[in-house]
Amino acid sequence: MQGRTFPDAGSALFDIINPVLDTNDNIILDLDGVDILPSMFLNPSIGRIIKERGRNSMSRFSFRNITRNQLAGLRTYVDKICS
Repeated sequence: MQGRTFPDAGSALFDIINPVLDTNDNIILDLDGVDILPSMFLNPSIGRIIKERGRNSMSRFSFRNITRNQLAGLRTYVDKICS
């Protein structure tokens, strides 16, 4: 995702994740080297997945190398868009 704007990177991640959700495979996102998860990245990726496939789709996700702050921010984001 390097070299892309946050919205473009989010859209690219959506394009990778979305077809995997049609399989039985789980999704593992490695956040090593990721400093922030801004909403302008999350909206076209995780947010779009939730809007199109529902919050339960997040149960297929696992995260590696995620900090406590990133996890808290991601939970807040998901709760906000699902309310």
